[in-house]
Amino acid sequence: SQASSRNTYPDNWDDLRKQVYSHDNYECQNCGIRGGNDGDIELHAHHIVPTSKNGNHVMSNLVTLCRACHSSVHPHMSSN
Repeated sequence: SQASSRNTYPDNWDDLRKQVYSHDNYECQNCGIRGGNDGDIELHAHHIVPTSKNGNHVMSNLVTLCRACHSSVHPHMSSN
């Protein structure tokens, strides 16, 4: 697995990702599919600048993607 220390998330990540979803109206910002309370699509909060490249966990660096779009951005993520 590619999980390593660079993939550490802050203690408030659960709250943070929910803020991102709310900010983006629970819509994938790539394909527009809705998740959250209005759909059954699994949403992910994606770092525009990856944490591996010193991207941080701030709203301006986070965007809502559905699982499928997030997997296409990160080919190493399992799709099963």
